[in-house]
Amino acid sequence: MAGSRRPTQLDIARLAGVSRPTVSLVMSGNAARIRAELRERVLAAAEHLGYAANPAARSLAGGHNRLIGVYTFERLFPVQHRDFYYPFLLGIEEESEAASYDLLLFTSAADPSGRRSINHGGVNRLRLADGCVLLGLHVEPEQLVRLARDRTPFVFLGRREVAGVELSYVGADYAAATVEVIDQLSRLGHLRIAYFEQPDAPVGALTERLDAYRTELKRIGHYDGSLVYRLGPEEITGEFAHSLFQRGVTAFLAEDAPIARRIMQVAGELGRQAPRDFSLAMLGDYADDEEVRWTTYHIPRQEMGRQAVRLLVALLGDDEPRQLMLPCPFVPGQTTGPVPDGNR
Repeated sequence: MAGSRRPTQLDIARLAGVSRPTVSLVMSGNAARIRAELRERVLAAAEHLGYAANPAARSLAGGHNRLIGVYTFERLFPVQHRDFYYPFLLGIEEESEAASYDLLLFTSAADPSGRRSINHGGVNRLRLADGCVLLGLHVEPEQLVRLARDRTPFVFLGRREVAGVELSYVGADYAAATVEVIDQLSRLGHLRIAYFEQPDAPVGALTERLDAYRTELKRIGHYDGSLVYRLGPEEITGEFAHSLFQRGVTAFLAEDAPIARRIMQVAGELGRQAPRDFSLAMLGDYADDEEVRWTTYHIPRQEMGRQAVRLLVALLGDDEPRQLMLPCPFVPGQTTGPVPDGNR
């Protein structure tokens, strides 16, 4: 063969003395009907020529190339996302390696703002992989519907419900974990509990934690809808916090770490400290370098990544779509305690 041209399956066929379709079957792993002697000749010729199969071509031909895609609806690598995404990716990598799959990270963005679209330019690039793990907060349901209708195998990291379409996902059981936090607070005597939503939650996002808060406080007869807030940190002032204390609030639940820090700050400016004067629990993990040891629950992100790959591999083996919810263990911290004597 002249020059540095890559060897082709036709070159193998000529050297082995077989047909081109026979080479294709052997190299794609579909040679059950090919005699062992022919298979050996083809493989020996391929090795002699230094032939390497084209995984993209194999995928287009309907085979599997043992590639798992990872697609995020937001950028992965900005510093502010490090603590959120890293455990997911670690679990995905570990399980993919255990299952002998390589990973392919998809990063194409639809516009300069970084808002991503799976079908950017009218092409579903996820089809380069056998299947894909999807994750992110700002997700357009229409994209998931299109993937399902295109029969693209995927598993979403996080609970996702889309009307009329059965999706595979691995979620964290925020509802049960939130109920456990509220039960812990109520056992400490807290009945007036203010709730702070994540201020930048995307439109249409599931409200599992807030729904659990409402349901549980109604069950124990102490729900007050006027104590639910969606505010940015700058909107939580000392005057606002003072008004809540005046209304008898003794505990706070915050979906967002910056909100929790802000409540602690303005309360401190009022001379109040947790857990001496009030309690505060964060509904989810926080960065390991935080000085405060928050009362919270652990989101099993690494295990979610592992389980997502397992569900995806099962899908590739023609399993039905499945949904898996993992528990979030309660983490006792230093920000909750008994109701102060003056509020009993």
